[in-house]
Amino acid sequence: YPLNCGRDSFPIFYRRNKLPRGPAALHGPLDQPKGKDTYVRAEDFGVGQPVQLLGYNFFVYDADEFTRQYFSEELGTQLDPRTDVRLPERAVPRPPTPKYTGYGSWEDSMGSVHSLMPKPPKRDMVKLYEQDGKVLRFTAQFHGSKVEDQDRLFVINFHLFDDTVSIHEPPQRNMGIVTGRYLEKGIHVNQITGQIFKDTDLRPGSIVKVYNREFEIVDMDEYTRKHVEEGGNIRTYDLAAVLEKIREGMRQQYPLVRDIFRRFDADKDGVITQKEFKEALNKWGFQPTTEEVLVLMRHFDVRQDGQISYNEF
Repeated sequence: YPLNCGRDSFPIFYRRNKLPRGPAALHGPLDQPKGKDTYVRAEDFGVGQPVQLLGYNFFVYDADEFTRQYFSEELGTQLDPRTDVRLPERAVPRPPTPKYTGYGSWEDSMGSVHSLMPKPPKRDMVKLYEQDGKVLRFTAQFHGSKVEDQDRLFVINFHLFDDTVSIHEPPQRNMGIVTGRYLEKGIHVNQITGQIFKDTDLRPGSIVKVYNREFEIVDMDEYTRKHVEEGGNIRTYDLAAVLEKIREGMRQQYPLVRDIFRRFDADKDGVITQKEFKEALNKWGFQPTTEEVLVLMRHFDVRQDGQISYNEF
């Protein structure tokens, strides 16, 4: 029998004895003795035929080689081939994994999903040893925010040793908003992917969602950039060739640098932001990605204040 079917591996339905025909009945000493024809004989069996024993209906679907040889040589009957009585496999749908409630750790919650007797989750000691103290920091803004929240900047911290995420808002002058901790350190779910946060979810230009608030990753610090580049997740560029291509495309219409800067500076405030830089390149037909715009911005942004002045340009 298959595993976990609830049946005995060595069942005994009827001990070795003569088996009377018909339903089971209780006979006493005063009953007449039965003849040979009242008992089940070998001729009563055949492959592919039903037979009634002790009031139960049985279906004979196969016989071993000795039985087939006996029927052929002694009884002169050829038994039919084996009959396939296998039932179609029942596809049991797997219930969906419940959503993470935020109570306890993710490993503790999944332990109660995979087992009726959950055990304490095993910690990856190699990962704890190798990634201890390594934190990836990304700068983010609200995605699709209101006008009053467009200038707010957030720092998303991703701790590599335990995959925890925290968000805080650094203070800015004349903002009129109380800054500080925005999301406490812990294992959180990225509502965009439906999974817990991974370091690959946090890349410049990507959008993450946590507790129904969407953040757009704008930039990352030098340590994070070095970590990502060593991991092979960011492409390398020939920056000199890209800049020369941009210069040649712009000089055909605007020979003066002042005129080119004015084309980039859409709001005429004397500085070029990342959004203005990308929109201008799109108008010139370059179609850069957010990652490529950040590489070009870092080349011009000498003061590293997130914008390009005329002197830097």
